[in-house]
Amino acid sequence: MGIDASTEERASSALRALRRRRRHEWIAPVRVVRQRSRSLRTVAVRLPSWHVHEIRWTLRLRTEDGLESEWHGAMFGGPARRVSLALPVVPPLGYHDLSIELESEGRRLAATQRLIVVPSRCTPPEARLHGHRAFGITANLYTVRSERNWGAGDLKDLSRLAEWTAQAGGAFVGVNPLHALRNEGYDVSPYSPITRLFRNPLYIAVEDVPELAHD
Repeated sequence: MGIDASTEERASSALRALRRRRRHEWIAPVRVVRQRSRSLRTVAVRLPSWHVHEIRWTLRLRTEDGLESEWHGAMFGGPARRVSLALPVVPPLGYHDLSIELESEGRRLAATQRLIVVPSRCTPPEARLHGHRAFGITANLYTVRSERNWGAGDLKDLSRLAEWTAQAGGAFVGVNPLHALRNEGYDVSPYSPITRLFRNPLYIAVEDVPELAHD
């Protein structure tokens, strides 16, 4: 992850650097908020230690569909502190960019936040089925066997399973979590991933990897 933690001293130094960087985050780089949450109407901003009479701020919102809005205001300077600015609109569901600009006496700071607005709840099946009934299958992908996989089900098997289910009139295929695991030793479980950022390489359809032809 780009952090030198090879010794206790270097790990401590890396932590101090991360804390210093955190103190200079004028706005959280990423924020996930439910659409109906009251906190969606406010923005937490960290003001720098500027001992001036006035700090002017500009708040800009660019929604996922490209709509842009802008608001302005001012507040007193002084020691570094956190303030809460009102967001005059309720952003729709999606991935948006929210930026803050601070300016006073020739000094200027700017930062951008990826604002992710999510539904208040998962979509219920009734909303997708419109009153109709449906069936599907669930499978632990790693237990799927086929004539072509390498001993564990992979994403190509999942594709074929989905096609077969659709041909039989099914509406869905449910699978276990596909996040990265240790894949060996004790406590190996799809419900205990080592990260939620990456997928488990176990599910790669090896013969479909282009580089395999050059191995």
